[in-house]
Amino acid sequence: MPVECKVGQRYTWDNEPYTVTTITKAHYSGVDGELPFQYWDKQDVVFVDLMSPNVKFATLDYSDEAPALYLGESVDFDFLKLKNLRSFEGWS
Repeated sequence: MPVECKVGQRYTWDNEPYTVTTITKAHYSGVDGELPFQYWDKQDVVFVDLMSPNVKFATLDYSDEAPALYLGESVDFDFLKLKNLRSFEGWS
């Protein structure tokens, strides 16, 4: 599936301007933990990341037949109140 986005290209969603910052080609070789989708038997997939000037972000996910758009905003890690996280040596 061709991705028409280019780094620096601009889009607007919900009256918020976003700029393409990164285009990543990825392939799942394994995962740890729970994901909200099945990852096995996937070919290389493309993710397009975008940022707004107001600390918001967007991701265009091309891992399925139709691209999916995810909108969000940056928050402090503690705000997420995650539970049962695995500790890694050297991480704080």
